[in-house]
Parts: sequence; structure tokens; C-alpha cells
Amino acid sequence: MSFAGAELRWEHQRDREAKGLDRKGRMTYRTTWNHLIVSNEGRAAAEGLTFTVEPVGDTEFHFEAVDAPFDLRPGSEMAWSLIPFGGWGTTGTNVLVKAQWHEGDQVKEGEWTVTLMS
Repeated sequence: MSFAGAELRWEHQRDREAKGLDRKGRMTYRTTWNHLIVSNEGRAAAEGLTFTVEPVGDTEFHFEAVDAPFDLRPGSEMAWSLIPFGGWGTTGTNVLVKAQWHEGDQVKEGEWTVTLMS
């Protein structure tokens, strides 16, 4: 269902390929794609879009922050590298995306919880 305004969707995507077998005969993998993706499924552009990515709980990650506002047209998407870290004692898998943009002269904002693929 499309609304009259911008309708942003945020998700984390990961792709990996098989590397080979380890010493115990189990397949090992190499990550080839690890990105935060925003798409605009609405009917209006999200103009001057800015956003932040914050950990939820003890989630750890590396993110190349957006350095300038950008426009996201209807039916388009953009992606940025977002690499989750798993380690001793960390169990978090979610981040909070906080975004602000304009639709004409109206200021819009939203928050989304995104689950990181590990």
C-alpha cells in the first residue's frame, strides 16, 4: 500500500559465499555483502534525508556514517556498509535508525528498529 508521501523501509542485507571445508568437514563462508538499505515505497521524495544508526542494547557494528543530506525518490533505494560484530558477551542484533527529511515544506521524521543479519 503506498501513501501520498514518502514511505521509507529500512533493512540490513547480507550475502555470503562458500569458501570451503574446515578441518572438521564443515562448510565455511565468506561475507560478500553487508549493507543497510533504505528504500522509498511511497509517492513523494524524501528530500534532504539524514539519519543516524544507534545500537540497541549491546549490539556492536561498524557503519560508514552518511556525511550529507540526500534525496530519495519514490521507487528508489540506497545502501551503506554496515558490518555487525559478534563476540564474547555481546548478544544484541538490533539497531535503531532515526531519520529526518522534508516533503515539500513539511518536516518528517521516523524511527525504525532493524535486525542485523549475522
